[in-house]
Amino acid sequence: MRRELFRLVGNSSFVFGCRISGAALTFLTQVLLARWMGAEQLGVYVLAFSWFLLISTLSSIGYSEATIRFVGHYLAQSDYGSFHGYVRRGRQITALAGVLGAGLALLLIMAFRGWIAEDQVMPLAIAMLCVPFYSYMRLYSSFAHAQSRFSLAYIPNAVLRPALFLGAVALAWWAGVGLSADLAIGAHGALIVLVAAIQVVFFYRGATPELLRNTPKYETKLWFRTSVPLLFITLFTQYFYEISIVLISPYLTSGEVGVFSVSYRTALLIAFGLFAVNAAMMPSASRLFSEGDIEGLQRLVTKTTLLKFGPSLCAVAVIAVFGREILSIFGDEFEAGYQAFVILSLAQLLLSAVGPVDTLMRITGHQDECLRTFAVALVLSVLLNLILVPVFGILGAAAAVFIVVAFWSIWLHILVVRYLGIKPSVLTLASVLANR
Repeated sequence: MRRELFRLVGNSSFVFGCRISGAALTFLTQVLLARWMGAEQLGVYVLAFSWFLLISTLSSIGYSEATIRFVGHYLAQSDYGSFHGYVRRGRQITALAGVLGAGLALLLIMAFRGWIAEDQVMPLAIAMLCVPFYSYMRLYSSFAHAQSRFSLAYIPNAVLRPALFLGAVALAWWAGVGLSADLAIGAHGALIVLVAAIQVVFFYRGATPELLRNTPKYETKLWFRTSVPLLFITLFTQYFYEISIVLISPYLTSGEVGVFSVSYRTALLIAFGLFAVNAAMMPSASRLFSEGDIEGLQRLVTKTTLLKFGPSLCAVAVIAVFGREILSIFGDEFEAGYQAFVILSLAQLLLSAVGPVDTLMRITGHQDECLRTFAVALVLSVLLNLILVPVFGILGAAAAVFIVVAFWSIWLHILVVRYLGIKPSVLTLASVLANR
């Protein structure tokens, strides 16, 4: 058990290091962009990039999300033929869906150009051209993650991509180039293409021969039936920021979107730690569930929640006291987002308090229950933004985020207890530890 804890802490530390490095690089880049472009152009950029990430995720048809479920099982059973089949089919479907998704998005941009602000058209079009490449990057990150190849899973997208983009932005600033949203999104897109190619090459160079030389076996219907619900779960758990940006954009100016984006993005620094611990936990949790070791899974979940909650609580305290000073780094106009900043950080604290509920539901085959929960959450999010944002602005947008996060996280906690008998939240840890 001690060895398992050390492994979890070690893997979590590595993933956390990658994520925190990427977060720091992204933070510095956003500071430069905010100070260079101002809130209005930053708002245009983040809206285009949010649409890009959402379309890229949808274009994977959920195969990236289902990888940890199936590949972990195949490797545990030494079923290398099914592993090879899953990799090949995922590659085929992601390539086709990525091209079709990008093409459809471009057609819609052209068809509704009159309804889109003129300064948003070009950044949106450029972003859509890069959709297939980012979909591939996500897919191969998931392949590496399922094999516990954490370096390949996280360094390209979490560290290398933001490092190169920061370098590009700094170089443009040094050269005195006037930065705009379309130039920023174009540079970022080019770097995504480069990093995706590097990741694919290193994946195959590091793959052991038995993984990809067996005759591939396919269970496409099963994979597809499982992946689609997981896709929508991922949209809420990993891309809720982008969903929020898209939902508030009709009601706010580009400058207000820029202020909200800075507040939310900075609050999400807390989430990088949560993600790192969850990511390191997933392979072990999948194995324990496959083996029927519910007691071992409970111990793992208990340690995971403890690793997440303490640092999150400290981070929220810092934000409450020094939030205005943190936002002023981006420029004086961003201090207006302080109250939203605090509310959004409390949403991240709530996520750490309930435990890794979405992860547990996904790896144990309860994705359909998650899908229903997030479908209701999406409707709730649309309604709350429609009601609150026109009246309260970015404060209403932050309140909508908190309410929706509270709804789906608490409801999934109830489902985890009901279906798995696992008690994942900090409120139940005392009783669990008392029985040890």
